[in-house]
Amino acid sequence: MKTDIVIIVHTYASSFLKVVMEKKSAVAVKKQLLKIMDKSCNNESLKISLNNPTLGPLEKISLLEKELSKDLHPLVLNLLKTLEKYNRMGFLLAIIRAYLVLEAIQSGLIPIKFITCEPINQTKQKDLIEHFSNAFDAKIMPNFSIDSALLGGLKIYAGDFLIDNSWSHKLSLLTQHIEGTTA
Repeated sequence: MKTDIVIIVHTYASSFLKVVMEKKSAVAVKKQLLKIMDKSCNNESLKISLNNPTLGPLEKISLLEKELSKDLHPLVLNLLKTLEKYNRMGFLLAIIRAYLVLEAIQSGLIPIKFITCEPINQTKQKDLIEHFSNAFDAKIMPNFSIDSALLGGLKIYAGDFLIDNSWSHKLSLLTQHIEGTTA
């Protein structure tokens, strides 16, 4: 993401988190945001509709209510209306992701992103979660994603740290070494 977009996303997410905490609605809001993420990520037509500039805010909110099978939480509804008012609905999923990370950090969880070139089974996921929970001596909030460009191996982001054990990274280092562009 570009720096200005990251700032926009973080500003909305942190402001929303502050309001949610003040209203003591964290559990209900988190539950609904996770449902929105799940529905949006698994429903391509919903994702397209939410970013469609020809649909008005009430139509978009109605689509989400239909997908969630019940009324939206008032704070989530206010967030959606604000995003629509300032033409920021395209950032909705990024704002939700940022909110969930900030909420996890505030509750003492450490967010860690695991990137592989293909899906990994639940046993391996549990092993990674257990290993990094022990390494940080804290509970973690894992995020597993796929990037076929890695070719193999694993990339791990934890805060400001990056562990890049991907094949694409190793190939890049080998190429640089052969070309003599690294020491």
